[in-house]
Amino acid sequence: MKNEEQKKIIKDICIEFNCTQIELAEKIGVSKRAVNQWSDGTRKIPNYFYKSVEFLREVHKLNERLKLNTKNNIWFLIVSMIQFEY
Repeated sequence: MKNEEQKKIIKDICIEFNCTQIELAEKIGVSKRAVNQWSDGTRKIPNYFYKSVEFLREVHKLNERLKLNTKNNIWFLIVSMIQFEY
């Protein structure tokens, strides 16, 4: 894989998760130096990186569903309280 391809992969993932390279490193449990080296092409991106990113995507989806469910539950509770008072 070319250096520019790796740089784009790291950049795109940071954009997707709205994070810096340092924050990405923390999320996947590697050093910031490792992410920097993947980005500048001095080290090849390992396969576990892609698995970690897929895991983060699933966690993000689950968090979004939980937020949505929480909002729906709060809305349901408010509507129920209003109906109960009348």
